[in-house]
Order: sequence, then C-alpha cells, then structure tokens
Amino acid sequence: MDHDEEVVIIGAGICGLATALALHKKGIKSVVMERSESLRNVTGAAIGIRPNGWRALDQLGIGDNLRHTAVRIQRAREISLVGGTKKELSLVPWDGETRCLRRKDLIDTLYAALPIGTVKFGCQLESIKPDPRSNKPVLCLNNGSSITPKVVIGCDGAKSIIADFLNLKPTRMFPSSSIRGLTNYPNDGKVWEDPNGTVTVAGDAMHVMGPFLGQGGSAGLEDAVVLARTMAQLDLNSVASGSKVKVHEVEEAFNLYVKQRRMR
Repeated sequence: MDHDEEVVIIGAGICGLATALALHKKGIKSVVMERSESLRNVTGAAIGIRPNGWRALDQLGIGDNLRHTAVRIQRAREISLVGGTKKELSLVPWDGETRCLRRKDLIDTLYAALPIGTVKFGCQLESIKPDPRSNKPVLCLNNGSSITPKVVIGCDGAKSIIADFLNLKPTRMFPSSSIRGLTNYPNDGKVWEDPNGTVTVAGDAMHVMGPFLGQGGSAGLEDAVVLARTMAQLDLNSVASGSKVKVHEVEEAFNLYVKQRRMR
C-alpha cells in the first residue's frame, strides 16, 4: 500500500464500498482499508432498502442488478409488546419502492463494481493523529506502520476511530428495541466545523440509526453519493489525471457535505 495515498476510506462495509464506488464514478481514485482478511459478506441476513436507498443504488449503477434478488415489501404491520401486552399499532401500505435485500448480495455487488485492488485487506487502524509539521492526518496501523493521506473518510461503523478523532458526540443507547420480521401473504391484495479539514465520516460512523427507522443502509448509501458529488463539483476529480488534491478544496467539499447531510 502506498504510504502517501491521496484519498483513504476506512472500512469496507456497505457505506465504505459505496463511497469508493461513488468516488470512482466521479473519476476520483481512492483506497479502502479493511481490517478483516477478506470481504465481510457472511454476517447479517437481510437489509431493508427504502426508496431513497434505491435512488442511491441507481446513481451508483447497480440498482437494476440488485432488484433481481430483492423481495418487494408491500406493507408494514406494527405491533407493540410493552408490558407483555400485544397491541396492534398500524397496518399500512408502504409507498414507493421498498425491498428486502440480502446483505451478501449488496456487499458482493458493490465490491465487484470497484477497480481491482481498491480494497486493501488486513489493514487495521489503531489511531489517527495530525502530523505536527504538515497537519496531514497520520493513520497508525496495528502492524506498526503508518500512512499519511491527504483525505480520510471514516466509514468504520458505530465505534468509529475517525469519529472519536473528530470529537463527535458519542453514540447513545436508545431506550427501546424492536424485532423485525418478513412474511408473505399470497392471497393478499447548525453547521459543524471540522477540526481537521480533510477528515470526515459517513454511514454509521456519522449517524447511527434506530432499527425501527429502516434507514441505516439507505442513509449510508445516500452519504456515499452526496460525498462523491460534492468532491466532484469542486473539480477534485482532477486527481485522476495526475494532479494533486488541494487541501482547501477538500475542506470546502467536506463542509458542504456535512451541511447537506446533517440536516437530512
């Protein structure tokens, strides 16, 4: 791995792979660092993708392929079990395109759409700190080596090392839980300022969602598309032609990205 990469993404989960693909679509090369020795496509059974998630997948150019293996969800039934008492809350049709998708299908499709060698496996991040001379982010790995990229995008989940570096508020436990199931009825009809301007986060590292929203995956996919778009709008895709990333342009792109996504 080049120790002076331009753009490094931490984490090869759904959001990390989607971010790399979105940047690739805009002509911006990136490298994804993944701590596992192989693709994490065996954990987790299914994920619900709402209409905004499918729009993001279409922007990434993989929506139609995934629709072939996804199950369309027609309606949602909500039942409360508070105090051991069963209470029907709602039975409503879901507007728009909502489908249940196997996580493995999503992960594999995102990975296959990336240029070969984009994901570097076995790269576990231990810490991140600013270089005292250049103020660039220094990524320290568990094998004792370090990397000094110009841009760092943390897609490293709810317990994000990058989020801690940016002093984001810690994740809070939501005092409620839910169980989600799938069945078939065949007869039924303030703008936050970045303390280090070329480091940002996306997906669960930025905003952990309650499972009852069904938006964790879709929101992360949206992050990927918006982040790549803001970087491309400021002509950061010139990296593909051999020119270097300009720090002030990255800062401007990241501030715009955070401004758009924080309110959303």
